Amino acid sequence: MALTGNCSHTTWVEVDGEELETITQYTDVYVCIKAIDNINYSDGQFYKIDSEGNQTEVQVINYTYAGYTDEETKNADAENFLFSETKNLKTYNVGIDIESQAYSEIKELEGKENLTNN
Repeated sequence: MALTGNCSHTTWVEVDGEELETITQYTDVYVCIKAIDNINYSDGQFYKIDSEGNQTEVQVINYTYAGYTDEETKNADAENFLFSETKNLKTYNVGIDIESQAYSEIKELEGKENLTNN
């Protein structure tokens, strides 16, 4: 699975102690997930506490996605990307494919709303 379409990607660079934002526009880009890391803190070290004080174990899903000029470029050299970013999956639903959840979240990111399933 992958996403295609037009999007933008924002980066920040520190210059003279100031953060400068750069937004780059991409046309007909190919976006795919490079890696998914499922970190399960089941040893009791990491918990989420709700408003009522109940503890639940937290499962953390990190994913890295990248944008390429096209699928052929990605297949020829996965490190020849236009942009890349690592995010934490905001909401993890047990029983639903993790990759499809990450792709759905990417399409909700600022600048990525016009990407569609390939």
